[in-house]
Amino acid sequence: MLLLLLAMLSASPSAIDVTVRGTNDPIEARLMVRDDDRWQEVRTVRLPAETRRIQFDELPAGVYQLLLQGDDPTEQLATPVVLGNGDHLRSIVIIEPMVLAGHLTHRGADLAGGSLFLHRADDNPWQAPIAIAGDGTFLVPLWQRGSFLYTVRAPALTTPWSGTIELRGASPIRFAVDIPGQKGITVQSARR
Repeated sequence: MLLLLLAMLSASPSAIDVTVRGTNDPIEARLMVRDDDRWQEVRTVRLPAETRRIQFDELPAGVYQLLLQGDDPTEQLATPVVLGNGDHLRSIVIIEPMVLAGHLTHRGADLAGGSLFLHRADDNPWQAPIAIAGDGTFLVPLWQRGSFLYTVRAPALTTPWSGTIELRGASPIRFAVDIPGQKGITVQSARR
């Protein structure tokens, strides 16, 4: 009987109860679980502007990420959650909207066009593409500070350029990178 009771307790479902503050815009709440070294989506709920509370019930114990997303790709906030058997976690997640202002150059000259791809440096599903204007600038909303990996692709680059950047401080947060000359393969046209 004791073994049966222990088995029942070990399979007790868990829950996450979240209140969102900091924005009144509609948001999408995606709950993701870590499975086989990948994030797998468990459930997605669209929250209208008037709803700021969400609950995810009947969850098994595990490592989760709650990813809140606005309308812009950079409006994301990821929060890790670790659930044990039978846990019922209550949390308040505060979104602090800010502005990310960037300027990319290549050998000191504006990097015309292309794209910047940001993703969190920690084990996190947060990722977003950003278009680079013809003068090498971009201006986007941002919901999360921290360490980010970035990759730049542009017509002037022979290969993508990658690096790590800390996005911290008061809004607007500045993102300025000068990409040095690259060693690459030069393709010559064949003579006929």
